[in-house]
Amino acid sequence: MSIPQAQIVYDDLAFAFDQFLVFDVGFFVTLRVLHRSPRVDSHYSDLVESFFGGPDRMAYSKRFRWGIQLADGRRGYGMPMQQSDADFAIGGRGGGGDSVMSEYRFWVHASPMAEMTFFVGWPARGLAERSLLIDSSALVEASTVDTRIASW
Repeated sequence: MSIPQAQIVYDDLAFAFDQFLVFDVGFFVTLRVLHRSPRVDSHYSDLVESFFGGPDRMAYSKRFRWGIQLADGRRGYGMPMQQSDADFAIGGRGGGGDSVMSEYRFWVHASPMAEMTFFVGWPARGLAERSLLIDSSALVEASTVDTRIASW
């Protein structure tokens, strides 16, 4: 399931949130990062390092950051954010890509709400935090569908 226009765009980068897989206890989301043109500098490698490198390999201040705020005010932070004020966890670092587009899958340890705000920022690259309020009522509806397969 995708939500139309769930994207945050900067001059040379776009971040899109799609391919939601929803359960009653949480949901998977894919974060896609698209570069306007192929990058040959450290832009892409810094992004990869943000997701896969530990704090000993890249300072927190240089990392790409993202998260979700639910309609009730609770916030969760995607890797690599190390925030002590998180109300729920966002885990996972699976993904990959190339210098034009990369994608990463995350498990959000919270049930979706009818409105959610996605936010991204990358201060080390001059990208101030931006946010996007989305209507995610379709995700809420999908999380309440109770389809079970009977035992054989």
